[in-house]
Amino acid sequence: MTNSSSEEIAEISEMSTLEVRDELSEIYGANLKDGIRPCFEVSSEDELVYIRFCERPELALLSALKEKSSEFFEEFCAVILERLGATSNIIGGSGDGGVDFIGFNLPLSSIGQPNPIGASALVIGQAKRYTEKLVSENEIRNFVGGAIKRKYMLKKTRPSQVGFLQPVVYAFWTTSDLNKNARIYSQEMGLWYLSGIALTQLALRIGVTEI
Repeated sequence: MTNSSSEEIAEISEMSTLEVRDELSEIYGANLKDGIRPCFEVSSEDELVYIRFCERPELALLSALKEKSSEFFEEFCAVILERLGATSNIIGGSGDGGVDFIGFNLPLSSIGQPNPIGASALVIGQAKRYTEKLVSENEIRNFVGGAIKRKYMLKKTRPSQVGFLQPVVYAFWTTSDLNKNARIYSQEMGLWYLSGIALTQLALRIGVTEI
C-alpha cells in the first residue's frame, strides 16, 4: 500500500475493522478450546474495535524446553502432574508402548485430598518433544492404542491404585503443536492434548516457572 494515500489507507482500515474483529474472535475461541490463554484481547463499541496484546512469559519457558532432551521433557510433564495433585511415574524408553508418563490419583475436585479411588483419575500420557514438527493424527492413534493396553495392564496389576471403574484420562503433550487432523481426532476422542504454548501456560499458572 506504499502508493496509497493516507485517506485511502484509513478508508481501507475502516472497512476491514469489523472483519478483523470477527476473525480474531474466532481465533480467540479456538485458542480457548485448545487450552490456550489467547495472547490478545478484543473488545468493540459501536464500530470501534480495540485490540490489546498481552505479555507472553510462556515463550521463554517453551524455548528452554525445546533445547532440553526428550527425557527431560518427560520429567517436566511428570512434575506438572505432581503439581496438579497426582503421583507420577516416568515410563519412557524402549518398549514403553507409546506411554511416557503415568499419573495416579489426580484429584477430580478442587477441595483436595484425601479422595476415594473413584474421585480421582488415572492419567496415561505421551510426551513428544519436537522443535518444529507437528504431531500427526497417526501418532495420536498409535498412542491411543498403546495407552488403552497400558490401562488394561494397570487395572490387572495395580487394583489397589487403579479401580475397574476409575476415570482414565489420556494425555498427549508436546512442545510443538498438533496438525489439523490430529487436533480434530483428539477432540473427537476426548484426549487431554496440550500444545507447547498450552502446556507452558499451564506450568506457569501452577508455579512451575524454572527448569
